[in-house]
Amino acid sequence: MEEKNPQNTSNARLPKSLTTVTTFSKSLALILFIALPFLGFYLGFNYASILDQSNQNSQTVIQKININLSSFKLKNETASPTPTCRPRPACLDAKPRCMIAQTSDMCPPITPVQ
Repeated sequence: MEEKNPQNTSNARLPKSLTTVTTFSKSLALILFIALPFLGFYLGFNYASILDQSNQNSQTVIQKININLSSFKLKNETASPTPTCRPRPACLDAKPRCMIAQTSDMCPPITPVQ
C-alpha cells in the first residue's frame, strides 16, 4: 500500500525559493518578532486615549441630562415624576426677554448640549 505524503501532492508544491530559510528570512522574522509587539502597544495606547476622550464627552452629556432631571422627584416610588420647581417660561430664555419676573421657585435654565 502506498503512503500519501501531503507535501508531495501537486496542490501543495511551492517553488524552492519560497520555502528556503535564508539569512534574510531569519532577520526579517526576528525584526517582526521584536517590532510588532511594540507597534501593537503603541496603537492600543492611542486607541485607548481616543476611547477615553469619547467617554469623557458622553459623561458630560449624561451629567447635563442628570442636572435637567434633578428637578423631578418621585412620589411613593411610582414612575410618575412631579416637578419640584415651577416650569420656567420659555420667553425668559428668548431674545428679547419677556417682562416676567424670575422667581426662586422656577426651574433652572436649560443649557443647550454642545
